[in-house]
Amino acid sequence: MLNRIFQDISFAVLLLNISFGSSYSQDVISQSEKIMFYNVENFFDTYNDSLTDDNDFLPDGLMRWNLTRYNKKINSLFKTIIAAGEWDPPALIGFCEIENRKVLEDLIFSTYLSKLNYSFIHEESPDRRGIDV
Repeated sequence: MLNRIFQDISFAVLLLNISFGSSYSQDVISQSEKIMFYNVENFFDTYNDSLTDDNDFLPDGLMRWNLTRYNKKINSLFKTIIAAGEWDPPALIGFCEIENRKVLEDLIFSTYLSKLNYSFIHEESPDRRGIDV
């Protein structure tokens, strides 16, 4: 599984390198692109998924994970991504420890990241807790 993820990230980096490297003429100084990989540490939504063991991350679960804490995490992740990019946000961001596609949608489309035209690729993992990379 990790080998597959490494291959996907390597392929994406190669594509970025080829596309950005070949899109400029020789007399133009090329600009490097930032790539970020971030372990977001149990980025769960607040909804029960009957197909996974996510009970600890529900409002009545062990972690008392509620909408307020979820929104605070989204805001913190957004700020970290922007800060990591300094003046230019990362062109490619890899995440690990997300629960599902919804948390990515909420992060990208409910923050300023929506203005940066990010899109995403998500693949469900076989983890029993529902944690994806």
